[in-house]
Amino acid sequence: MAIDSVLIREINEGRFNPWKGSRPGSVWVGNNLPPVDKLQKIKVETLELWIGVDIGHSPDPSSVVIVRHLRIVSSFGPSLPERVTSFYRLVRCQEWSGVPYPEQRELMQRIIDEERQFNERINLILDGTGVGKAVSQDWQTGLQGMNEFHPVTMVYGQPRSIGSVAVSDLIQNTQSAFQQGRVSLPNKPSGDQSFLVRKLQAQLTTRGIEEDYRGRLKAIDERKSGLNHYDLSVALSLVVGHCEQVTSNYSSILWVC
Repeated sequence: MAIDSVLIREINEGRFNPWKGSRPGSVWVGNNLPPVDKLQKIKVETLELWIGVDIGHSPDPSSVVIVRHLRIVSSFGPSLPERVTSFYRLVRCQEWSGVPYPEQRELMQRIIDEERQFNERINLILDGTGVGKAVSQDWQTGLQGMNEFHPVTMVYGQPRSIGSVAVSDLIQNTQSAFQQGRVSLPNKPSGDQSFLVRKLQAQLTTRGIEEDYRGRLKAIDERKSGLNHYDLSVALSLVVGHCEQVTSNYSSILWVC
């Protein structure tokens, strides 16, 4: 379905705040609507919390992002199609360096327990490729309190296929949503969050996609360490890529559950 570009502008310019007081099923009508031509109703279809995780291969850190996802439906009357638009708000991000995988599970359970107090739905999605496969199996049986759990098989420099997703697809979809103003980062993070948010922003804006001689897309510098490892952007792209897939009308089944 088409996204509502006019509504995106109203939200980005501060004339309409769909996050404030929203719950699944919330509806705006009449004078509560932003001044968008022919707009009759806005309804919250989805409001949930996602935790995206890129499991680090030693010595790289494991990266975690906590993201609120809001999907709203704009209605323009019976003669016009509805528009479905997703928005993403980064709550915070973390990196775990030198932490054994069993302890990472304990840290993740702590995050889930903390967020459970404030959110009706908590979903977790992680890179289940390589070492992530064993970690995802351990987490799926050992973690409690999740509504959905998605271990994703990721492929590098390859085309989209059933049961897996290309890194280039994830990055492109997330960069597109970020450029459209549908992915928001904290305005004034402090302490460690300030560094991590700036690192994530740099990864989102500097990472490129190139086409190889076979016409396949691949993300540039996928395997470099440090800042160029793009670990935080992968964690965020897992969340955004999945939610964008659910919103869209693609026929391919990309996600392994």
